[in-house]
Amino acid sequence: MHREGTFAQLMSYLEEAIESFSDVRRGDNCVYSIRDAALSAFSVFFMQSPSFLSHQNMMEKERGNNNARTLFGIRKIPSDNSIRGLLDSVSPKSCFDVYQKIHTQLFSQEIKEKYRSINGTYLIAIDGTWFHSSEKIHCDECSYKDHKDGRRTWYHHAITPVFVHPQTSHVLSVEPEFIAHIVKSMQPNGG
Repeated sequence: MHREGTFAQLMSYLEEAIESFSDVRRGDNCVYSIRDAALSAFSVFFMQSPSFLSHQNMMEKERGNNNARTLFGIRKIPSDNSIRGLLDSVSPKSCFDVYQKIHTQLFSQEIKEKYRSINGTYLIAIDGTWFHSSEKIHCDECSYKDHKDGRRTWYHHAITPVFVHPQTSHVLSVEPEFIAHIVKSMQPNGG
């Protein structure tokens, strides 16, 4: 499969997942679509540029078109705050099927064979990341850190594994493992 076909296939997996995203908005305040918000968020990671979306808006004004539209099919680019507001309610697990489909495609194209290492094994680098942090907003699964000054920071975190190989600077992501704070209730001894 040629590069454009591969990218189109990968985008179709993402588009399928986006169709299942919930839209919790009520009323007429629907300036941006969930699809455009999700693709805008993805485009930032894909292009690895924190100012990508603002640059696209500038291109749109100057040239009448932008890469966000031509590469990702984004119709209207939301602001960072709009993206967060639209996607905060979407479970990250909604995208796990995308990982599975991509890995199946990579295996069928023998791309993963390039990542085989010593004795035919794979090297996997593991990192951890916080993806939510607040002193006000939290849920039952949040972890928390108590500070000496009495504040409490609530957060979610995940382990993010990737396939690596010493002879390439590219990595293959694997779906993250979310770390949940488990509260063990104290049960009376009964005796």
